[in-house]
Amino acid sequence: MGKRQIAVLVSVLLLPLLALPVFASGKQATAAEEPSSLDVWQHKEAGVNDMTKLIIEKYEADNPDKEIKLEIFEEVAGYNTKLVTAISGGGGPDVFDVNAVTAGAYDARGMLQPVDVTKAGYGSLAEFEEMYVDGGLSAFKNSDGELLGIPFELSVWQLFVNTQYLRDAGVAFSKTEFITWDEFIDRTVKLHAQTGKKGYQLPFGGPFGWYLIIWEPHLWQYGGRVFDENQKSALDSQGTRDAMQLWIDIYKNYETGCTSEYPGANPVFEFGQGDSATTVAGPWATGTIQSIDADMVPKLDVVPLPQVNPSDPKLVMNSWGNFVNVHSEKVGLASQFMSYFARHSLEAFLAGGPMMPTKEVFTDPKAKDKPGFAVFQDGLKYAKAREGTPYYDETGEAIKNTIDSIVLFGNDMDQEVRKLHAEISRIQSQ
Repeated sequence: MGKRQIAVLVSVLLLPLLALPVFASGKQATAAEEPSSLDVWQHKEAGVNDMTKLIIEKYEADNPDKEIKLEIFEEVAGYNTKLVTAISGGGGPDVFDVNAVTAGAYDARGMLQPVDVTKAGYGSLAEFEEMYVDGGLSAFKNSDGELLGIPFELSVWQLFVNTQYLRDAGVAFSKTEFITWDEFIDRTVKLHAQTGKKGYQLPFGGPFGWYLIIWEPHLWQYGGRVFDENQKSALDSQGTRDAMQLWIDIYKNYETGCTSEYPGANPVFEFGQGDSATTVAGPWATGTIQSIDADMVPKLDVVPLPQVNPSDPKLVMNSWGNFVNVHSEKVGLASQFMSYFARHSLEAFLAGGPMMPTKEVFTDPKAKDKPGFAVFQDGLKYAKAREGTPYYDETGEAIKNTIDSIVLFGNDMDQEVRKLHAEISRIQSQ
């Protein structure tokens, strides 16, 4: 088989969903020939890590002859580098987590092997897929329809707000209506003035992934794109300049974005500490905030992300999952564990984990009581997947460096955008 490419998530989940039966969670694999231990790597994210530990504990209790060896990588920025280096050298873990966009690059380089759900007790992939909402597995299939990974998170990134700070400043946000960025800045100026906190947390100093997932929907809202139809750079555009200007306005012109040049690498961490009044994140962030300060959770709420044109909202969809190393000889055990992970999606979500795209998560009344559930669910109607490339790391670093150059250091925008455009075109032509 030639290179496989994970399909872009093109079908937005159909919402609202009708009441649907919950898939039975009792199936177990019967592959006695499989080894008894599995090496799993995971990036550091408290809500995800806690959820994974919970599921591993249950899995090992239900399968006493099996052992899951979990390794969490503290240095998030170097996680992909470690993975690529290990797999390229013929090693690495059996199972690892990456987002669907990054997985596309791994697949193009021949680093993944398909999941075999029949080893987990399913008669077919179609039977396994019945557990998911429409389109829930789309981003995890290759062009041949093979399943290359199993998602444990579906995130539409919306605006988290600190309700205490909003009350102190006399500021309110609608839970159902989009507002413009101008309206948002007016409110964050007031929040900053009244509370002394950052009105909105930007990701300066953090890994490029944070920059991309926060800045990319801004780019789309202004009519821009990262790539054109030929996968060459489309960044030499007015949309790129307008999206850069928005960050300049938040950070510099209105001084609502931060109080120092590099305020912190993780906007959710800053928000969880109470250092900012708002931030942008997905459903998983509630668990992370709880791990930072449990007293902060009752104070948070989620509202729709501000827009350039509220009548034509544009949001980013991000999905993470577990994948099987092409070098692993334990695909049966890996498939069993990964599917077990999915079957406990509701329990994990209610415990503070990410929102998985399973029917039970999207229909259970207890799930709907979680902070921001309705806002995240409604956002799926307007969200689209991030723009993918086999050169994700190189592209991300180039965009991050350009944003820093323009926003933080005041370098000429036209010149820097043209340089970025040329650099992305060069990277994509490799």
